[in-house]
Amino acid sequence: MQNYTAGDKICMFGFSRGAYTARALAGMLHKVGLLPSGNFQQIPFAYKMYEGDDMDLIKYYKRANCREVDIDFLGVWDTVASVGLLPQYLPHVHDNDAILQLRHAIALDEHRVKFIPQFCVDPKPENLKEKKAKEETPFKVSDHIAESPQTMFPPVNSPTKESTKREEERRRIREIKEVWFTGVHCDVGGGAVKNKETVKLSGISLRWMIRECFECNTRIVFDAKALRKIGLPVCIPRESPDGKPILEPLYQMSRSDYVAQEITAQEKSVLENFDLHDLPHDYERKRDLHDAMADIHDRLKISPVWYLLEWLPWYVKKEKATVNPALTGWGSYKWTWNRGKGRKIVKREIEEGWLVHRTVLLRLYADENYAPKVRPNITAAKASRKNPTKKTKRLRALTREEWISGNNLYKHKQRAWEWVPSLKAESEKYKE
Repeated sequence: MQNYTAGDKICMFGFSRGAYTARALAGMLHKVGLLPSGNFQQIPFAYKMYEGDDMDLIKYYKRANCREVDIDFLGVWDTVASVGLLPQYLPHVHDNDAILQLRHAIALDEHRVKFIPQFCVDPKPENLKEKKAKEETPFKVSDHIAESPQTMFPPVNSPTKESTKREEERRRIREIKEVWFTGVHCDVGGGAVKNKETVKLSGISLRWMIRECFECNTRIVFDAKALRKIGLPVCIPRESPDGKPILEPLYQMSRSDYVAQEITAQEKSVLENFDLHDLPHDYERKRDLHDAMADIHDRLKISPVWYLLEWLPWYVKKEKATVNPALTGWGSYKWTWNRGKGRKIVKREIEEGWLVHRTVLLRLYADENYAPKVRPNITAAKASRKNPTKKTKRLRALTREEWISGNNLYKHKQRAWEWVPSLKAESEKYKE
């Protein structure tokens, strides 16, 4: 609000409840708009408009007091709305087509009832069609005429060079990408181990998010040394006139990479002291290998208090209600007795594209005792001596073998998920 000028890119980031806050702020910007600089007295009124449902009044308020903006990039880690004993939810947290690029890292192994993930809804074609029709409404001179003597000024979001450029941006295909990672809540978003620890699961999701920032051309300027410290192969081209760091292309993974290797003392010295102009080609690969095998910090095992809460009934929002805006009111809530069961992945989330990071496969190959706790809503084979081919739609965690093979777990005998980033080597391997 204080620093925004025409042409700026708005990028937001958050983790856990902070991720929910970032998405709520994005929802407020979408519904109400951005207040002019210094207009602090309007903030309480703008928030009331955001919470309200009088769309005519909100539209008038937005025209009179705010400017329309888009969120160019929203990067969040494991969004939860765990605030207080009673569930609280805000508008446009799950569905917001003003966000051009959204990236969401989610934990596969979190299984606390107070940490139910808040999924994002991909804008549907019919919604985009309706929005596009509104955007393509011809500009009329009457739009600049005040509607009453008290508002003798044109609407703030009248067609200008800036708004025309924004409309062109909106017509581009938006992309929502939710990717699942190994670990619990703090393993994915950070905070499970001390900052000085170099091997940690949160490093994987952080590197993925930063790569997405580069891929989406956010123009965020990162510190080259900080990127190197977290394991990204940063390089500064010698011919670069401005000396800005860039990321090297994502490395190609081979089958031998699924066995973790030890980093020697000599290699560790090289990784810590190499010059930015001369990086080891397998730097990111080795960091991914070792971070993928880091400990999972399950709070139900570490803290007995969290375990006790699992045996109490809780009133929570239904998982399918977070991805279906049509489910509103008290019918979108339920009483649940979780007892430490893994997170549910609703059918719509799978149909829109269930993405799992490839480092999960690294851990599955290297650790015979690991299998994600998440429970996808797919028709999966249920082990039975009497009927080994029997199918069931009962939510359950998949076995390690099912995760590795992925066969016969979805329609047309396809995998229910996709490994990302997708690599040719992996696709060829699954054809065998």
